[in-house]
Amino acid sequence: MKILVVDDERLLRKTLCRELEKNGFIAESVETAEKALDRIESDRFELVITDNKLPDMSGVEFLKEIREHKAESMKVIVITAYISSENRRKFEDLGANAYLQKPFDLEQIVKLVKSQI
Repeated sequence: MKILVVDDERLLRKTLCRELEKNGFIAESVETAEKALDRIESDRFELVITDNKLPDMSGVEFLKEIREHKAESMKVIVITAYISSENRRKFEDLGANAYLQKPFDLEQIVKLVKSQI
């Protein structure tokens, strides 16, 4: 499974990619939604793990872009420090497969990724 990690925190991106690769996944990361959309357009990813707060757009806007223009069937996991009930509904309406609240441990995210296979 090829996974794209989208987060503006460099250390988190590197740590997640390393842990995913250690568990047999192919992982790549970018720091903005715009870069992620470019990568999604040029390559095939089965799963995107994205932060809700990105420098160039919100997680809701990013997920909407994915669903409308890029990949309707791509699985998406949203990670966030805080999720309002309104945003939770928006993510669900846009087809987010799961969300995980920060802080989380690496075992949690790997388990969640494996559940999406």
